[in-house]
Amino acid sequence: MRVDKPAPRPGDDAAAARTGQPSLLDRRFITVIGKGGVGKTTVAAALAVVAARRGRRVLLTTVQARDHLGDMLGCGPIGPVNREVAPGIDAVNMVPERNLEEYAMMALKLRALYRLVLGNDTVRALLAGVPGLYEWALLGKATYHALERLADGSPRYDVVILDAPATGHGLDLLRVPLTIVEAVPAGPMHTEALERWELLCDASRHQVLPVTLAEEMSVTETIDLLERLGTMGLAVEAIVVNKLLPPLFPSGDAEILADLEIGDAAGECIAAGRTRIGWQRVQSEQLARLRRSVSLKQVLLPHMLVSAAGPEVVHDLSLALEALLAPRPIPDLVTRSGTHSIEP
Repeated sequence: MRVDKPAPRPGDDAAAARTGQPSLLDRRFITVIGKGGVGKTTVAAALAVVAARRGRRVLLTTVQARDHLGDMLGCGPIGPVNREVAPGIDAVNMVPERNLEEYAMMALKLRALYRLVLGNDTVRALLAGVPGLYEWALLGKATYHALERLADGSPRYDVVILDAPATGHGLDLLRVPLTIVEAVPAGPMHTEALERWELLCDASRHQVLPVTLAEEMSVTETIDLLERLGTMGLAVEAIVVNKLLPPLFPSGDAEILADLEIGDAAGECIAAGRTRIGWQRVQSEQLARLRRSVSLKQVLLPHMLVSAAGPEVVHDLSLALEALLAPRPIPDLVTRSGTHSIEP
């Protein structure tokens, strides 16, 4: 996976420091969330590349039954143990049972005691029925690394990016520390859950980055997601709108296509063009609807028109996502894949 060297540009972190506006990557923890199929894992991977390009030490965490992230980064399968997948980027594919074991080892201290307690099949079956326990094991690992310090007191990672499960499960994951705080009145687990909940609610340390498509169902779910995040007190500064189709024709030419007769050899091409224009119209309508519903910055990413995202796609999207780090909107950002824009 290629990570380019940092290059000075308008809207770099130094500019954010001058304006007093922290960039997204100044946060210790970033949760990328959205409806299944919107491309949030690709966005999370691209964001990790941006962070590494800017000199951050990154941990990219995901929860995937199938390892798509390894294909995106071109590094092979990503297992349940943190490992370097590119310069400046570590990644881990979190597994609930493995993370529960890690948590138990930290809490119980002794491996022999762990094997006696959680190595028992009956105990493990009972634990599997405890609501929120596996979610706590997953979120606990990700947030542990966001707070982790080395022997000299410096952070092990500058930023931890969580590629969260799809919207409903992702919200359950973010809510689990509060559930534990309310359910467990005192003790080490209460203390840890409270610490993690304070991290999630601290806008200077944590941001949620929703990803959506410019489609009716996806936008509807995103609007609902933002309301629920607001109720939970979790900060959101921007929305990524993914897979936008570039204009097929110059302004005005689309109307000419609508008047053409479908009956000759070019009929199929005309029909395909009309379908494409229809999709673009739907996307424009849904972007406007999203803008009317929520007053958040919109980062618009192009449809890469590939069957599966690989390292080259992740690299190109990382160039577009640089706009997130600017203290104010960048009107046009051009990459090999086309023009990307950011909406206030």
